[in-house]
Amino acid sequence: QNLLQAYAASDDAIGYCQGMNFLASFLLEECGNEELAFGLLAAVMHEYNARGLFAQGTPLSQQYLYVFRRLLQCVLPDTYGVLEELSVPCELFALKWFLSLFSLSLPRPVALRVWDLVFSDGLQMLLFVGAAVFKLMHPILAAAEDAETPVAVLNSLPVGCEKFLGPDVYAGAETVVAEARALADQAAAGHVLDDLIQDWRNNCPRDRKLL
Repeated sequence: QNLLQAYAASDDAIGYCQGMNFLASFLLEECGNEELAFGLLAAVMHEYNARGLFAQGTPLSQQYLYVFRRLLQCVLPDTYGVLEELSVPCELFALKWFLSLFSLSLPRPVALRVWDLVFSDGLQMLLFVGAAVFKLMHPILAAAEDAETPVAVLNSLPVGCEKFLGPDVYAGAETVVAEARALADQAAAGHVLDDLIQDWRNNCPRDRKLL
C-alpha cells in the first residue's frame, strides 16, 4: 500500500489504477524493500512506458490488443488458424498478461525472465512473450476439439504452464525467452510490428492516442 501511494503521489496524470497492485506486489516480493521496488516501478512505468497501459482510455492496452491478434496471424499463421477455429478469446487472456507484465500468469522464475526481457529489449516484448505462449501451446490447441480444453489451461495459469513448458520451470523460462526473441527477430525482418503499430495509429480514435 505504501508503494502504491508513493507512486500515485509521484504521477498525478496516472495516480493509482486497478492492476498496478499486481506490479507493486511482484516487485516488493522480489526486491525486499520499498525503496528499490519504487525505483523499479517508476522505471517500468516511465522509461518503459507501461503507464500507457493504465492511462485514461488505456491507450497502450488498446494498441497491444489490436496488434496482438494481427501479430499472431503474421508470425504464427497455423496457431492463429487453430485459435480462430476454436474461438479461443486470446485477447481476453492477453489483456491480463500485459497489465500484469505476466507476473500473475507465469511461474515466478519464468515471469522474472520476462521482466529481464522487458528491461533489456523493451515493453513491446510482452507481445512476443504472449505469442510464444500460444506457440508453445500449439500441440494442445491442435489436439482440442473445442475451446474448452485450451481455455481451461489458460485459466489455470501459472499452474497449467507445466502442460506446455514441462516440469523444469527454469528450462521453461529459457524456452519462453528464446521463442519470444525468435518471434521478435522474425517480425523485425519483415517490419511486421512497425507496420501493425502504424496501422493502429492510423485507425484508432484520437482519445486513444498514447501519452
